[in-house]
Amino acid sequence: MAKANNSQQNITDLLCYQNVTFIQIIESEEDYLKMLMKRIETDSRYKTLTILVMKK
Repeated sequence: MAKANNSQQNITDLLCYQNVTFIQIIESEEDYLKMLMKRIETDSRYKTLTILVMKK
């Protein structure tokens, strides 16, 4: 489902994993990223969410 949604909204990402840590780099237009972040923030599977860099 996420892959189809991301494709429709021109969202690309890179997911890295080591031990129990995931790092994900996400790129898209600002409006799509804001919608995605709202969905992620309400998803109980995410324990800690930190935005390291946001660029326009």
